[in-house]
Amino acid sequence: MRLLSTLAFLSVSSPLLAQDTLAPASLRYDHPGIIQRIFIGGNYRNTWETPVRVPLFNLKSTNGGYTVRKLGGGQQTKSLQIVTTDDTRMVIRTIDKTVDKAMEAQGIKSNFIKNITQSMISAAHPYGALAVPPIANAVGVVTADPQLYYVPKNGVPEYDTIFANQMVLLEQKQPTFEKADKTEDTEKLYKDLANGKPLKIDLTMMLQARLIDMLIGDWDRHGGQWQWGYRKGTGKNDSTYVYPIPVDHDQAFFHSNGVLVSLVRPFTMKHLVGYKGNMRRIKKLNRKEWDFDKAFIGQLPEAQWESGIRRFQQQVTDKVLHSAVNRMPAEVVARHGDELFQKLQGRRNTLLRDGMRYHHFLEKRPLAELYKKAENARDEKVPDAGAE
Repeated sequence: MRLLSTLAFLSVSSPLLAQDTLAPASLRYDHPGIIQRIFIGGNYRNTWETPVRVPLFNLKSTNGGYTVRKLGGGQQTKSLQIVTTDDTRMVIRTIDKTVDKAMEAQGIKSNFIKNITQSMISAAHPYGALAVPPIANAVGVVTADPQLYYVPKNGVPEYDTIFANQMVLLEQKQPTFEKADKTEDTEKLYKDLANGKPLKIDLTMMLQARLIDMLIGDWDRHGGQWQWGYRKGTGKNDSTYVYPIPVDHDQAFFHSNGVLVSLVRPFTMKHLVGYKGNMRRIKKLNRKEWDFDKAFIGQLPEAQWESGIRRFQQQVTDKVLHSAVNRMPAEVVARHGDELFQKLQGRRNTLLRDGMRYHHFLEKRPLAELYKKAENARDEKVPDAGAE
């Protein structure tokens, strides 16, 4: 398998640009030593190393060509903002992550710790984000529609050293319901609320968006993982309608079967509960979002939670779940598509019980100081926030 994967990987470096090729998401997680396999786990290593048929990305020719806007990305993901011929803003983001900068930012210089942390990336499903759009569409949540590509040598000439021989997702940078809608980040939303700007936040849609996160087991949904669509009212004194736009579902289906996660989870990483066919650990899964959820969906009453969850269960049918799984490469679906479907199905079926438990937890949780000023402004200015 490793030889075949390597040959497929090297073949895309040919100067002859084909329409598509066979390539793995990454080869750096394959064939770990016995110690690493025990402590870090097998995780999704086989999925990362499996060659999949994927179209090649070329900046000048794919979909009519793109213009580079600017280089982006955080400490782990490399991204490039690009623009279509009709001025639609897009972005390509690498699927594989590199942890060196994040480690150095925390003052960690040990190569051993860097290697362990890098190996943990294998617990993230490389194609998990592809499964989100069918589910989001079913419940009326706007989100990006990522498409899988492979960047060959000179696919993005200006940044060849960064993106060459990388699997990437191409998606719209700021998707909205209507083209005229503006988008803002979460920090801007908080400032607008704190300054008393009249906003009407669609909290019922926010609940649907967060239920998607819980369904796919994405634990990394802090404020930086959201954009907000702004639509001005027609009247002079009308509130601005605001709806959530979830982005970057990089931790969908996260699962590690290594000893290390089991050892550290009780102390520092309680959110790494693993992807299973139920959500009994829903509170731990959402640990990093407790304050965020309290400020938004935590304000919805019990009746709206129950009706929202029931609606979610009705709209996210087995057909929708099959569509979600089948958005992944066929080679990956053949490997564990049935298993993922069964887990999605089980989590959906138990969502009412487990989701209501999480609601009751949020009801009792105090609102964090960080959000109180903004929350008070929202309550004073927009008493009906959350109405559909």
